[in-house]
This record gives sequence, structure tokens and C-alpha cells, in this order.
Amino acid sequence: MDRPLPPPRRRRRPRRSNWPRPPSAPSELEPPPPTTGSALPLAARLIGEVVAPTTLVTALMFYFGWLHAYWFCIYFGVNSTSLGFTTQDYLMRSVDAFVVPLTVAVGLSLIVIAADRRLLQSDRAGGQWSLRVAEGLATVVGLVLLVIGMAYVVGASLIPGDVIPALSLAIGALSLPYAATLRRRRVGSGAPAATAALAVWVATFVLVGVGLFLAIGDYSARVGTGRAQATVTKLAGSPSVILFSTRGLALTYTGAQETVCPGIEGTYRYRYDGLKLILQSGNTYMLIPERWSPANGQAILLPRQDGVRLDYSAPGSAVPPPACH
Repeated sequence: MDRPLPPPRRRRRPRRSNWPRPPSAPSELEPPPPTTGSALPLAARLIGEVVAPTTLVTALMFYFGWLHAYWFCIYFGVNSTSLGFTTQDYLMRSVDAFVVPLTVAVGLSLIVIAADRRLLQSDRAGGQWSLRVAEGLATVVGLVLLVIGMAYVVGASLIPGDVIPALSLAIGALSLPYAATLRRRRVGSGAPAATAALAVWVATFVLVGVGLFLAIGDYSARVGTGRAQATVTKLAGSPSVILFSTRGLALTYTGAQETVCPGIEGTYRYRYDGLKLILQSGNTYMLIPERWSPANGQAILLPRQDGVRLDYSAPGSAVPPPACH
């Protein structure tokens, strides 16, 4: 006989543990609200999403290089747009305008960081007076510089010059938030709300950016003019240019010496001495006479074309007398 099958066993439910459950992980779709400590990187990220950093840096370098080239050429009475500078030319010239501001900015940043660490050590040692003095100094300096910079932006300069007032806007915008940080350290008050901290850092980024943009732009113009003046000062030590042409160029009014050589058509019958090459951009030469001066000098823009040849002689070498080649 077949035995009956036993009834199915019921599964026992697991007993509830009395141990507390671990907290559930926060959802990735709902990030935690930003804290005051994350306000600075959040502000940088928001600005970076509006303007791509690489595009911004390239555009700034192009603009500063354009200012450098414009004021370099305007010193010789030439509009730089007629020379056909390329984007690469402008970017190369911007390096000349970036070196000093970048060096100064990095040096000042290191000094401020070292001074802030010194203040923090003094605070831990109980030196509240140093924090109080630093807070008052940062507040006064920040307010004064911010007023000077804002006045310069609206066209009412309170101090002479252009680079220093523009730079005052950037330094003043950084000094005031730093003074607030020193006050919180000294008093021991809580950090401001995340929204307020984010608004402060965004406003600081904007003011610092505007101040540095104006300061470096004005400095680029100064550097361009300074390079042109240095070029004129060193004309005697630059190579001399002998210009040959198949046809007359009528350059005698600029101070160049013209020599007409007998010969057949198609040869270099015209020679011009006493010239210096300042620069070449694209297919255009920019030349000036050896005795050029801002008062009575003129610049020559010569297209690079067939029928024109430039010969050079080293500085200090004896230039041969006018002759035909």
C-alpha cells in the first residue's frame, strides 16, 4: 500500500530584529542642500556652466593681444587692422601682456595665504587682537578700493591712472568677504545661509572678473605703446633694409634715399636705402626710416608681391653705397 504524503510545511517568518536599521542612502536624484563650505565651488561651477573656461581664456587673450597690437601700431601712425593680423598673431602678443599681471597675482595670492595662516595660528593661541586689527584693516581697505573701482567703471576717476583704479575693484571685492570671514572667526558666530553665501561669492566673482579685465586691458595698451617706444630707441641696433623694386615707389618723402638704375624692364631698377623693418604681418611689410621720430616720421606699408625684394645688413656692418643688383 502506498503511504500518504505528509502535509507541506509552512515557512516560518523571520523574526524581527531588535537592532536599529541602518539609515538609507540618500537618493542620487535628490542631492543634499549645499552648505556654506560648498558655496565657493558651487559658484565657480555655475559660472563655468555659463561660460566655458577654455573659450573665455581664448577670447580674453585675443582681446588683450588686439589691444597690444593696436597701440603698438598706432604709435607709428598705422591702424593695426590694415596689417591683417591673424588670430595666432594676437594670441602671441597677448603673452606679453599676461606675464607681469599673472606673476603679480600669483605672488600676492601666496602672500595673502601665508598671512591668513599666520592669523589662524594667532587665533588658536588666543591672539584676538590680531584678528580684530586684520578685520578692521580688510574692511577699510575693501570699502575704499571698492569705491575707487566703482567710480572708475562709471567714468569718475578718483585717482590718476587707469590700471590701478581698475585693479582696486578686484582687490576691494575680495577684501570685504575676507573681512567677514575674519569676523566669524573672532566672534565664533555660525556660518551664513547657503543661499546668501552663494550670492556673495557670485557677486565677488563678477566684480573681480570685471576689475581684472579692465586692469589687464589697460596694461596691454600700455605694454603695446612701450614696446613701440623701445623699438624706436633700438633702431640703430636693428638690421638695415635695402629695398629693390622693378618700378618706382615714390618713397623719398619718407626719408628713404632713392637710386634709379639703368637697365631693361623687369629688373630691379629702383633701390631705396635708409629703411628699417618693424614687422611683417601676412603679406604686408611695415617699414620706417632710420631717423624716424613721432614728430615728423612716417611709416610705410608695402604689400609683399612680385617685383619687390628686401635685402638686409647686420647692425654695425658697412652698408654698400647705392648701386643696382
